Amino acid sequence: VRAAKRGISDVLANPEEAYDISKKYVEGLEQADQAIQREVLNKSIEFWHTDRLGFSHRAAWENMQAVLIEMGLLDEELDLDQAFTNQFAE
Repeated sequence: VRAAKRGISDVLANPEEAYDISKKYVEGLEQADQAIQREVLNKSIEFWHTDRLGFSHRAAWENMQAVLIEMGLLDEELDLDQAFTNQFAE
């Protein structure tokens, strides 16, 4: 968890460096349309900005569970207390 949070923090601090590093590990990224791929990264980063990195709102989990049930991807409600924790949130 620490490694994932550090990675997200590093991307937020320096997205250009993160993008360049990703080219070594993401198949086809080097040959892809760089402008589009950078825009994808920038749009993704917008979702990562938060006051508490790693924090999940229970309402978001409840909403997603309802969507998955409606779509037929879940048959029944899960015990959300067992599905996520904020123990590692900053």
